[in-house]
Amino acid sequence: MSIFPGNVLVIDDQFNIGYQANEPEELSGRTQWENFRKLKHLFDENGFCYSVITETTDIEYIRRQLQKYQNIRLLILDLDLDESGEVEETDEEMVKQIIYASLDTFGYYFLAINSSYAEKWDEIREGMLEELRKDELKNRRKIHFLEHFCIALNKTNTEIEQALLGLLSDKFSHELITQFECHLNEARDKALSPFLDFTSSTWEQLYKILREDIDSKEHVNFTLNNFLFGLLKQQIVGSNYSVPADNNVPIDNELHQNIIRGFNYLSNTTGYLDKHPVWTGNIYYSEITDKRERYLLIITPECDIAQSKGMGYTVVTGFEADFPDGYKPEDYKDVDTIPVMVEMAGKKADGNWKSKSDIENFYGKGIGYYQLLHASTNSRHIIFDLRSVKRISDISAEKYSLLLRVNEPVITDISDKLSSIINRKGVPRLVPKNYMKL
Repeated sequence: MSIFPGNVLVIDDQFNIGYQANEPEELSGRTQWENFRKLKHLFDENGFCYSVITETTDIEYIRRQLQKYQNIRLLILDLDLDESGEVEETDEEMVKQIIYASLDTFGYYFLAINSSYAEKWDEIREGMLEELRKDELKNRRKIHFLEHFCIALNKTNTEIEQALLGLLSDKFSHELITQFECHLNEARDKALSPFLDFTSSTWEQLYKILREDIDSKEHVNFTLNNFLFGLLKQQIVGSNYSVPADNNVPIDNELHQNIIRGFNYLSNTTGYLDKHPVWTGNIYYSEITDKRERYLLIITPECDIAQSKGMGYTVVTGFEADFPDGYKPEDYKDVDTIPVMVEMAGKKADGNWKSKSDIENFYGKGIGYYQLLHASTNSRHIIFDLRSVKRISDISAEKYSLLLRVNEPVITDISDKLSSIINRKGVPRLVPKNYMKL
């Protein structure tokens, strides 16, 4: 299996020197030639697929070329792009634009500055970071990239191969993400070829069978994709990763929240889900007056939606976890505006609002409430009251916007808990409370 997860892109106007069989006579030419030969050897020996851009004077041309590539995981970039023999302001500006455009296009990648003027990279990088930190919240991803995903190597470096390979295992997160992609690539090679059809219409027949029972082609496509993803999952079931070493480095709370959100929800921030039919797990949001019903969760079973059974959709309502910092029950004794979490939990027998621990137990251990972590519009938790089930005939007619879709296995867990609430039976106690104690 390849140890590299994707493709390599080299942007260097002199890279073609590396294809020459004979060593150039000039010292500068020999340095470039040896450097590029080492890179080619690294690519060939490890099965790296690579592409090269040697026309580096036109940034718009480079931008257009970037759009043609996919799955670039290593960008090897020269600093002297205008062929002047030194790194000028125009070069620096082009380097910045290439880095940012590549982030937008490829999602994530490792950057290796490979230049005879590699010492200039620190200055360029610090200038970029200084500009980005003026709006640190907005530019957090770019800052993180520049701080952790970049190295600078001089073209005289004889250890360039080891330095580039070291990027893949420098951190556990690097290994986890890159090696998962490698496992996925290998799974594609193994999983799908047995299901190609050359002489019959078996897949066409399967599509027709699904279409007979499923209302829309979007739902058929969703079903087929689930089947194909299942084939891939079977092939990577034995994939393993290194056990991370213990260290005292603090966790990144924002990254932790993003991991929770990424695993549990499909966000609609780009409007992507608006193009798809209403589906089980969709959460809708509205700035309605009643804060207890600002969120709606579709719990209609997928099969009913796909087959258009019944009229409308079954939903449960939810509200945002708005527990105030420094909460004291006495502070809300004679206050008109009560936090929803406090109000829903209710008062004690003495007429005072419940304590913090009582409220935590009410939502955490009580029957009927389900918390979705960091799912609200501002990444707070959403609390759904599974007993607040109601029917909506047309979700598009309501003043709600689609926020996200809850993924498996969370949506199944919600359905199971909803079922246990609806179907639960109370059994009369015919013995003393301590009857069963050992």
